[in-house]
Amino acid sequence: MPGGLPRAGTFARLCLGVAGLALLSTGAPAQETPAPATLLADQITADPNGVLTASGSVEVIYDGRRLRADTIIYDTRDESLRVVGPIQLSSGPGFVLLASEAEIDGALRDGILRSARLVLDQKVQIAASEIQRVNGRYTQLYRSVASSCEVCADRPVPLWQIRAKRIVHDELERQLYFENAVFEVAGVPIFYLPQMRVPDPTLERATGFLFPSARTTSALGVGIEVPYFIELGPDKDLTLSPQLTTRNSRTLGVRYRQAFARGELTFAGALTRDELEEGDRGYATLVGTFDLGRDFVLDFDLETVSDDQYYRDYGFDDEDRIDSTIEVSRVRRDSLQRGTASYFTTFRADEDNETIPRFVLDGEYTRRYDVPVIGGYSETTLSFLGLQRESDEDEIGRDTRRLSLVTDWRRSWTNDLGMVGTAIGELAFDVFDTRHDEAFPDTVTRVTPTVAAELRWPFSRTDATSHSVLEPVVQLVWSEVNGDDVPNEDSTVAEFDEASLFDLNRFAGRDQLESGWRANVGVTWTRFDNSGWISGVTVGRVFRENQNTALAPGASDTERASDWLATVQLDSPGGLQLINRAQFASDFSINKNALRLAWSDPRSRLGLTYTWLRASEAESRPSDTNEVVLTAGRQFNDTWAGGLEYSYDFDASSSREAELTLQYQNECIRVDLSLSQDFDTVEDLRSTTDFGIKVSLIGFGAGQSGAQRSRGCRG
Repeated sequence: MPGGLPRAGTFARLCLGVAGLALLSTGAPAQETPAPATLLADQITADPNGVLTASGSVEVIYDGRRLRADTIIYDTRDESLRVVGPIQLSSGPGFVLLASEAEIDGALRDGILRSARLVLDQKVQIAASEIQRVNGRYTQLYRSVASSCEVCADRPVPLWQIRAKRIVHDELERQLYFENAVFEVAGVPIFYLPQMRVPDPTLERATGFLFPSARTTSALGVGIEVPYFIELGPDKDLTLSPQLTTRNSRTLGVRYRQAFARGELTFAGALTRDELEEGDRGYATLVGTFDLGRDFVLDFDLETVSDDQYYRDYGFDDEDRIDSTIEVSRVRRDSLQRGTASYFTTFRADEDNETIPRFVLDGEYTRRYDVPVIGGYSETTLSFLGLQRESDEDEIGRDTRRLSLVTDWRRSWTNDLGMVGTAIGELAFDVFDTRHDEAFPDTVTRVTPTVAAELRWPFSRTDATSHSVLEPVVQLVWSEVNGDDVPNEDSTVAEFDEASLFDLNRFAGRDQLESGWRANVGVTWTRFDNSGWISGVTVGRVFRENQNTALAPGASDTERASDWLATVQLDSPGGLQLINRAQFASDFSINKNALRLAWSDPRSRLGLTYTWLRASEAESRPSDTNEVVLTAGRQFNDTWAGGLEYSYDFDASSSREAELTLQYQNECIRVDLSLSQDFDTVEDLRSTTDFGIKVSLIGFGAGQSGAQRSRGCRG
């Protein structure tokens, strides 16, 4: 070996020097007592002048960092270090530095790397003619280009890049500072900024501008929104979003978030001045959840809006009724406690805020326990419901309060034939208080006993290709409502389906109850095919002793029997799902039908929902409902995806809503395009057309991620 073998001391100095290079490049502080470094090379020589040379596939491993180079030259006289590349230095996936050569001073803190490229967190890469390390903290990159896009032989120009005279990376603050920056798309300059700062990929949150978004609507014209994010601390932040449009609309949006040791809250709102409505417009929401201890949880969702058209004009959910709620709850294995206060505001043309129940107080305590001696289990519920209107006029300004205590008992037996018999008993006490309605007494006490017997007899069959289960069910129920009539506030809408077929009371609340003898009869057939197909059919009906003058759910006012209920379900291993619920009278005239057809695979989804509901005074439906909703989505390839949603009202012979979305996303950029049309089917509401575009550069900030595919050029 020329020059002879180096002595142990010179070898140690060489290791110390290359260790300093690792510290220099990664920003770690120099240690007073250096950790051992491992040096691997094809050849190590030392000349009489004190110059140590390691050459041939040189690799240095030090404190979790790895340096690869062609040659390392260490001069012991001035303790200078020169590294000849190609050089690759890495400290995990978050930091990779490539260079052609490097020079480092004797203090092992400052140095220069030439023809270098810095890769941060496998997302952002910065190429520079020269990289200079300053004070062990700052990395200065001269005549540099930054991008998170892949640069390959067949794609030498990235989709976007930022050229700058100098880029400074502050490893302590994890920020990138650009001087004389030019943003380019496909090599074409788009705009120039003399100064710019962005977070590096390892920083989750940083104060600064977010990427703007543009939106065009028929009501507001062309608008642009430029959000500004403010980090107020590790537990809170604020986002201000000014928005301007070409039709003199000025909006300031606000979002404030804060996390606590036992909860979190978010405030969002906007203040708008435009020419569509007089005066200031806007909205505000406050949403949060907190752990109160002992399993109690506080949830609140408060909302207010200036007018019924604001959400539609500015691209929020098109709600015709909003509510603010505060709830305290506790859920345990055998008990439930809940108290909810709600405040409603309606924008529906057929409703008046003076006469709807605006303030609602609702609470319940439920406990389940095993019953000794006779066996089975019991469930007891104490509940309260209070509704208050703003009007004091008779009937339309009615206020009601109800206190209920309901306790039941159930026990099941199974015989040798597989029959499952169940005995059920229930006793309910309700106290009603009514104000501002002379048609009803001020106070009504009601007692409702209920007894029921149920018999299920499941049959099972298995062959070489499938497994089938057939289960007929018969339930005999008697109940009697003892007490005067009360206003119906909470039982105006009810569902009659396979889930409620065997309920003792199919009304949603307790203001109206089923009474008398009735038999709930149904049969369910389910087949599980070995190939993965699952199919099922449920048919049922309710037979009553008396004519149903109370219009119980699913009943006709002229028959003692309810409508027939039929449900068909189909689920295939190929992603096809079908469910159809039909409700029809004895003459097979359909009163309700809901069809849901869906299909999906890893790249596609398709959904079709058809609803037909006959007009019903009992269910507050003055006219027929006959509409279809179509949804679709497709991932065309690794980068392009699209979606469609469309609804059509057959009775009105017009479309209701339509929306088309298109998304492009690769490893460095995401572009969202949307086009929607809200058709004017409600009086006094403007029909709007909305076009939106949002662009996000991926790679700056840890909260963004690119397309899920490995980086690297294809051969």
